Amino acid sequence: MFSYEGSPSWVLITVGAQYRAGLTAAKLVMDDGSQVPLQWFHLDAGGGSGGAIPVDPQHVSVLRLAAGNGAQVLVAKF
Repeated sequence: MFSYEGSPSWVLITVGAQYRAGLTAAKLVMDDGSQVPLQWFHLDAGGGSGGAIPVDPQHVSVLRLAAGNGAQVLVAKF
């Protein structure tokens, strides 16, 4: 994961082949515990996804990637 603080701020996510199966949702968890779903999240054939985020990356604690059933699969700390 790579984040950029700017106008707009954005996140680039890359997931290894062995971890990609079933991932359908991504959320940013903020310092205050609130969550921001990343509506644009969809892994391409190479395991990448990226887009603008509506928050300051400095206030994000973690990125959570989840499977379709809502189960948390991967967590990346900011």
